[in-house]
Amino acid sequence: MKCWQTVELLLWRKLGMQNNLFSILSTRPLDESLSTIPDNFQIDIASFIETKNIVDDVMEQKIIHAAKQNNIVVFTSMNAAEAVVNVLQHNHLKPEWRIFCLGASTQKILLSLFSENDIQVSGSNALELAKAVIQQKINSVVFFCGNIRRDELPD
Repeated sequence: MKCWQTVELLLWRKLGMQNNLFSILSTRPLDESLSTIPDNFQIDIASFIETKNIVDDVMEQKIIHAAKQNNIVVFTSMNAAEAVVNVLQHNHLKPEWRIFCLGASTQKILLSLFSENDIQVSGSNALELAKAVIQQKINSVVFFCGNIRRDELPD
């Protein structure tokens, strides 16, 4: 348990809040490290929006072409990771990629096909990934992302 968690738990006990139930609604999957939350917390997970992976024939061919090369690939979206993994598995492909990705959810999806050794960098935001790419003096990457994204990583 982290120090700040211990202090908060002591504060709840001191203020008599241990009997109150705190309810949290999360619209995204939570990191497994949150399994140590106090008993008086209830966490519900519900999708706020529905996303669909739309991979047309042209995109599928681009993914297959990229899979046949030793690329450095970047994933900033768990939905993009899911779409790419689905295409690769459907076509029985296991590329030899060096992977840079965001977050635990994206990494978990990628680990359904790739090994932990394939994932070179897992960052908490796109800026961290960009810095890692620059630090490793990488000139070119294949960037898998959704159609709505932030601009920390250029097209």
